Amino acid sequence: MINKVPKPLVKAFISAFGVRDPGGDVVSRDGVMVPDDELTDYESVPLGVDVHDYLANEVLPHAPDAFIDENFRDEADGQLGVVGYPFQFIP
Repeated sequence: MINKVPKPLVKAFISAFGVRDPGGDVVSRDGVMVPDDELTDYESVPLGVDVHDYLANEVLPHAPDAFIDENFRDEADGQLGVVGYPFQFIP
């Protein structure tokens, strides 16, 4: 009988014993690319600009292997990314 290993345990082993290879192959699981948590970044795309155009023009020239996580959706409208304006509260 084969038991599944919990994901937190797998992540702990990778964190403790894994060696990062910048020139290594892309890691995929079930045909889906697995992003590197340490390299994950977020961009603020101006309203009215298509995110794919922004990626092509502003991101890919600096990080050619970057991609958009198409599963990251706004709960309010179901569209790609979270829509909103950042602002600071001052007490």
